[in-house]
Amino acid sequence: MFATALGDALGTVVNLVDPDRVVLAGEGMRYHDLILAHCRTALQRGMFGSMSESDLILVQSDDTAWARGAASLILGTLFRPHLHHGDARTRA
Repeated sequence: MFATALGDALGTVVNLVDPDRVVLAGEGMRYHDLILAHCRTALQRGMFGSMSESDLILVQSDDTAWARGAASLILGTLFRPHLHHGDARTRA
């Protein structure tokens, strides 16, 4: 079942990254009432720790959200200020 596989995968990611919250977004989340319970169960089973009910957030959105996210990553890289690290005395 898709929801169980998704929960298992999320459990692995949570164990590796240890985020404060997990947000699932996209057009497929309109069916959240069909997958949420199975996904949560598999997620809790696969994690080392535990997450509360509010730590798994589902957001129904269209596919433009993916494009906005990709654009923000690119723009963030392009306009990142050039910071210099090190001892200020060695810079001219």
